[in-house]
Amino acid sequence: PNDEGILLRRFRIKDPLQMLFDYLTSQGRMFGEYKILSTYPKRDLTQLNRLDTFEQLKLYPQEQLILEAL
Repeated sequence: PNDEGILLRRFRIKDPLQMLFDYLTSQGRMFGEYKILSTYPKRDLTQLNRLDTFEQLKLYPQEQLILEAL
């Protein structure tokens, strides 16, 4: 993360949502300690099927996500 706590990572639209969770784990974030929220429409991505692609979830061409601690 930068000084403001912002992580920046790009994914391909054909990548499954699981790639996001794998990336967060590689950054020291353990599943169950957070939820991931999309900004519009607001939804909790941790509740979605991780095998769905970013395209299927309509998380393209650009999306800002919020990592919220539990």
